[in-house]
Amino acid sequence: MKVLTEPVKIDNILVNLMKKYKTYQIATAWASLGSNASAKLLKNKKHIKKMVVGTHFYQTHPDFIEKFINSKKVHFILKTNGIYHPKVYLFSNSKDSWECIIGSANFTFSALTKNSEIVIHIKSTDSNSDTIYQTLINAIDNYWKDSESISSEEYENYKNIWKKNRKKIRSLKEQYGKSKTSKPLVKSKIFALSWSKYYQLIKNDSLHSFDGRMNLAR
Repeated sequence: MKVLTEPVKIDNILVNLMKKYKTYQIATAWASLGSNASAKLLKNKKHIKKMVVGTHFYQTHPDFIEKFINSKKVHFILKTNGIYHPKVYLFSNSKDSWECIIGSANFTFSALTKNSEIVIHIKSTDSNSDTIYQTLINAIDNYWKDSESISSEEYENYKNIWKKNRKKIRSLKEQYGKSKTSKPLVKSKIFALSWSKYYQLIKNDSLHSFDGRMNLAR
């Protein structure tokens, strides 16, 4: 058992495991293209047994979904009572020969190239591996029951909604233009103000620019 904390190493190990094993079973909250692992997955589609991808908050990129429209092997969680949030990557040749990556990393470009992530690399040779393997299989099977294939029409609907929500998603990342803000918003006095307090602040501006601002607004 190993612990990995560098996204590039997580990406590399996923690629190596796809080369080594013939069956892939994956559950991830979000997915996108661009990583080495995503390129390898597309090349090795035939090895996917079950892959369940979430769509909450429209964080899964439409380009990924497009690759698996009407797929019998890659399904999506379109709605749940809670938030679908697992990150499990199980690669196997048999129940006695397998490896798994499990932790914080989604199957996204950001998670596998630049985010702060931590995962555990488990092998069938580790202690208590039989119980671990069966637990992973059961979990992925349960996720699969709540998932569904996505049609071309549903993909187009998702893509349109995803585009409409880009501004909201960027604002949650504290991005209001082409670049992120230089400091967290919680350190900004302006963003924390109510409109009434902001009004009083600019009205009492020491530079006496309130009238000029109002004229500009008109």
